[in-house]
Amino acid sequence: MRNELQSNMHTLASYIITELRQLLGEVGDGGQVGPSSYDTAQLLRYAPPQQDLEGAYGWLLAQQQADGGWGEPGHALYRDVPTAAAALALHARDGGERHRSAIAAGIQFLKGQHALWQAPLAEDIPIGIELILPRLLVEASAVGLALPAKQYDALIQLGEKKLATLRGATLPVGSPPLHSWEACGGNLSAAMLDRGGSVGISPSATAAWLYAARNGGFDGALIRNAEQYLEKASAGTGAEISGVVPTVWPIDVFEPSWILHTLALGDLLQHTELAANVAQIVTTLRGDINEKGLGAALNFAPDGDDTAVVMSVLAMTGHRLPYNPLRKFALGNLFLTYPGERNPALSTTVHAIHALRLIGESIEAGEAYLEQSRDDDGVWSCEKWHASWLYPTSQAIAALGHGRPAWRDDLALAGLLAKQHACGGWGTGDAPTFEETAYAVLSLHMLSSPQNPASADAMSKACQWMLGAYKPYVRPTRALWIGKELYCPRRVVRVYELVGLLVASRWSL
Repeated sequence: MRNELQSNMHTLASYIITELRQLLGEVGDGGQVGPSSYDTAQLLRYAPPQQDLEGAYGWLLAQQQADGGWGEPGHALYRDVPTAAAALALHARDGGERHRSAIAAGIQFLKGQHALWQAPLAEDIPIGIELILPRLLVEASAVGLALPAKQYDALIQLGEKKLATLRGATLPVGSPPLHSWEACGGNLSAAMLDRGGSVGISPSATAAWLYAARNGGFDGALIRNAEQYLEKASAGTGAEISGVVPTVWPIDVFEPSWILHTLALGDLLQHTELAANVAQIVTTLRGDINEKGLGAALNFAPDGDDTAVVMSVLAMTGHRLPYNPLRKFALGNLFLTYPGERNPALSTTVHAIHALRLIGESIEAGEAYLEQSRDDDGVWSCEKWHASWLYPTSQAIAALGHGRPAWRDDLALAGLLAKQHACGGWGTGDAPTFEETAYAVLSLHMLSSPQNPASADAMSKACQWMLGAYKPYVRPTRALWIGKELYCPRRVVRVYELVGLLVASRWSL
């Protein structure tokens, strides 16, 4: 029986490594990000596709949930923006009763969100929402669409403060405020377009710029450049519907660096069958980083989070930088994603601590901050870039324990084990997800060992659940990463899933 189990696990490992090699081989095309209801709705308003317009509208309508809202069910905080934008896009086109009933249901959904937006506002509200949602409300009022504006007074006030800091400012190409240019506006300029034809690597911002540029008599070559960007961004979703776009694209630094970071957490960074692909990506990252760091994309401003992850990957593959770009993002014991951001992200500080430990710099103060940032039950949950507590918990455990076999954290282990679903998986909602279970498995792998009976039992149950959920070569679609709405970086998440399953299966042998 054990020989049969080992044979089956060996076959599974072979499948997983083959798929990982395929994913690594795809890196370099800008990245794969699941489609966004918000950005697709904005594109339909500002720069609708010339072909298959019905297909894009049909896709948008199909994203409406049974409760009338758009966005990921179970994560209410991230649904107002896509719902308001979808209602505006449907209102802009006479689609008959189907459109009218969808709009009415969306408005009812928004009214039911009232309690979420009373002061004080949550720390983990979506990126740029204080600018985006008030702008959508003003635009809805201008066209006679009665969205419930009064309930967002606290958000509107926050947005007015943010706009005051941006008013009159010169925004360099690729700067963070340009990512929400469709909401913050400002003087229209050809200089806003980056080399890839985007405004702030944002399809919605680029669509708004394109609308204004077409009406402003801009050079045709510039307009075509923006149009081509939107076409490429649409292709990056994998949806194969013209006009359906992601919420961010490209992610040509974020995607490869997070993939390699995840391989490292599963002890796969030096795997012989992946070595050639890993070496190629590492060479690219080493050539791209400089004293300023790196951002999510080459055409976007450097940030503390991507810089830290790239530095970690380079350190783990034997590349020591002659400079430390993380210093510019330091603020006491914290590390900022962007200077001047509304609220620092826990995971950015976590990744910076991990990178600094790997390059041998002192991190005692940072580790003390991490200890103070955990919840009473031992895990970490207050995160800006991901909707699940399992993501920051896995990253914090990696920062504290990765590469330190003797390191243990009994408090985190107890919290993790206590939150496992009876079926064996983990998840923030009523049911577990493959992605979140993978975070838990990687955490357990770094926290404990197969010699611990409780950990071994939890890992065995997790393995069985993951085997039931595993479908070879099927890319994830569940959106849990925080942007203007929740989104799914599909290759990144798939690597987490595969690495988690492989780690769980190895424990079970």
